[in-house]
Amino acid sequence: MRIPLPAAKLPMQTRTPEQQNVAIALLETLSTLSPEHSAWYAQWKPDILRHREHMQSQQNRHTPGSGV
Repeated sequence: MRIPLPAAKLPMQTRTPEQQNVAIALLETLSTLSPEHSAWYAQWKPDILRHREHMQSQQNRHTPGSGV
């Protein structure tokens, strides 16, 4: 299957929770517009959420008073 771009770049290009929410909404919209790729788009939501968790853990690590 050919990978639909630029959706493939979304998980790592999101830098804020707001951007991640928009990326997830975009993937959901693309999934309805392009049903033949819906399974492919669906796999990116967990990646975006994992990226969010990673960014939050990195931020907590560098926040003064976070205990780390």
